[in-house]
Amino acid sequence: MTWESSNTNVATVNASGRVSTNCVPAAGATSCFAAITATQSGGAKKSASLTVYNLVGIPLTSGTAVTGISGKVGDYILYRIYVPAGSTSLKFEMSGGTGDFDLYVRPGSPPTTSTWTCRPYAAGNTETCTFANPASGTWYAMLDVYEDGAGVSLKATVTP
Repeated sequence: MTWESSNTNVATVNASGRVSTNCVPAAGATSCFAAITATQSGGAKKSASLTVYNLVGIPLTSGTAVTGISGKVGDYILYRIYVPAGSTSLKFEMSGGTGDFDLYVRPGSPPTTSTWTCRPYAAGNTETCTFANPASGTWYAMLDVYEDGAGVSLKATVTP
């Protein structure tokens, strides 16, 4: 039996059928696709589709604060949370600590300092972004360290 990948940049397969993945999605995408095909010596073939997700960001749990966040000027700290379909609200709350961190939020792909859905941009570390009836899928929160600091907290709360 032989094995073949339709896209060796996404997935490779060895002689025994073990698949290894390496997903680097195109800009704006969060997944990669490949098909793995097994061919028997008589020519019979079977294929399976493979979607590889490249999840970036530190995962958040709804209602649970991540505490003790620290950073230096120029650091970008990325978090993510999944919002199920039908959720009625989503709230990101940053608070506490020293320094000055700025909160940026965006659904679907990580925010940047120029592409975001919410950016309170307040002095200090007390910033909130609230969304009514948020789109389902992965939402990202980025903390941009404007002034060195530590002890910052970030909490995301999804309300069903």
